Amino acid sequence: MTIFIAEIGLNHLGDEERAMQLLIEAVEAGANGVTFQIQSPSYYDGSRPFRVALPKSFYKSAASMANKMGVQFGLAIHSADVLKEHSFSNVNFWKILSMEFANDQLVKAAVDSGRYTYLSTGVSSLEEIQIKAKKYKDINFVHTTLSEKVADANISAIDTIKKTINNDISFGLHSIDIRVAMLAMTFDLHSIFFYIKSIEALDYPDNLHAIEINKLRDCITDWNFAITALGDGNKSIKNIPNWVYE
Repeated sequence: MTIFIAEIGLNHLGDEERAMQLLIEAVEAGANGVTFQIQSPSYYDGSRPFRVALPKSFYKSAASMANKMGVQFGLAIHSADVLKEHSFSNVNFWKILSMEFANDQLVKAAVDSGRYTYLSTGVSSLEEIQIKAKKYKDINFVHTTLSEKVADANISAIDTIKKTINNDISFGLHSIDIRVAMLAMTFDLHSIFFYIKSIEALDYPDNLHAIEINKLRDCITDWNFAITALGDGNKSIKNIPNWVYE
């Protein structure tokens, strides 16, 4: 069964109350996991609403809340230093951001931590993915194109990647049309990552492709429907139902 992971990212805008509320509402809507994104200290200069850091203590509280609600908690990270600062026992997984795909120090540190690791492939080629897969056999590769245009989604690349490596494959939704995620599910993915945001009209970094939290339950209902309808792909002999002869 595909895992649905809601990315709060930086859409909390540095507000602890908004961040926790998004987490809770995402889980209540059916998300199986949540992530927050942690950038470098220099990023948080206050020049935009989302360039405001949450206190380190918040992530521990958020992880506890997610675990209490029975879902996974992850952090999207940019450097190995973050792993040292946030090595809480209740952080279930790391997600390495696309721009750090080539950062072997970070990838190795994440894998060596013993926690499940996702690696976003937005800026990498198939050859680069194959090289990484040979080196890190337990990493989950997340296909995304970092483009909000539907024409750039390149969903078929999921199948291409799956045919060349044995690692788990997931999908990260950056398209403005959420139907793209449903198409991705036809490739039997490990996880689907999608951004969420509050219903307030604010300056979100992932505004165009983020799902408003009040619409998330309907999205997940539709996604579950798609997964159910897809089935397991096996074709077997079955008895002919009586209604056929009526």
